[in-house]
Amino acid sequence: LLLDALCRRADDFHVGPVVQAWDGWRRSARDLTWEGTGVEIKTTTRTTSSHAIHGLHQIEPSSATDDDPGEARLLLVSIGLCQADSKVPAISIPSLVESIVERLTASGASGLVEEFLTRVATYGTESGIGYEHATMANEAPFTTPFTATFVRGYDMADPAVEVLRRDDVVAHQHVDAQSRTFRVELPAAISLYNPVAGARRVAEAILDLNN
Repeated sequence: LLLDALCRRADDFHVGPVVQAWDGWRRSARDLTWEGTGVEIKTTTRTTSSHAIHGLHQIEPSSATDDDPGEARLLLVSIGLCQADSKVPAISIPSLVESIVERLTASGASGLVEEFLTRVATYGTESGIGYEHATMANEAPFTTPFTATFVRGYDMADPAVEVLRRDDVVAHQHVDAQSRTFRVELPAAISLYNPVAGARRVAEAILDLNN
């Protein structure tokens, strides 16, 4: 859902690189990284931005090292989903994949389509089956229609985001900071600019189109 929004907002030259920036299809430290902005994506069927956090790295920008420039900022993107009513416009896995494929093709990056579809097929195989777009587009549960009840991009560097921080943990030398698992309950509004609301605006924030 977010990748489709990014493809729609990116100019033709950047559509291919944006799709390649998606790392969430495999085990990775971050779901997506774009020009110094880390993006951690969380979904829920609840009515609030309530998410399980597995390690402080999911809510803090990565630090620079000799081999990695690190992240200048981290956006936690919270997406609420619900199964769609038959009377309202809805989206599905096949429709989103097809939309991204069409955008890749229209932008002149058709050479990346096969790689993208392979990554989509890999996504989810650890816990079940992957989605093969060519053969499964009409199969349940992939055809299940759903709507996004909210899409919120939280700037996790904002001190008004009151979550557990590394400094809260490292003071206790006998605790492994990365072993912490907890749940965050993020409000719909923290400040005037945080979170950014709506898939389009979140995509613009990631792509830094507002500056």
